[in-house]
Amino acid sequence: MTLFMVLLSSQDKEKIQEVLNFTDGKLAKTLELYSTIVFINQLYLKNKIPGTQESIISKVHEIKPHFDEKTILEAYNKLSEVKYI
Repeated sequence: MTLFMVLLSSQDKEKIQEVLNFTDGKLAKTLELYSTIVFINQLYLKNKIPGTQESIISKVHEIKPHFDEKTILEAYNKLSEVKYI
């Protein structure tokens, strides 16, 4: 166990483990998509931009056109289910 993990609260350790479990075995392109969705969602919240599911999916597709909107929607829903967005 690293010093970093020792200094964390048990709640923080649980949250980190949840993220590790969620991302375990995912391909790099899936993680790229997840991180882009989370980034856009946070950007909209921070700047008080009304961010609907449709507007976030559209913006992600604009930035990452190699992901089709169906794939983005599926990733968005997965992130929403686990309350990462």
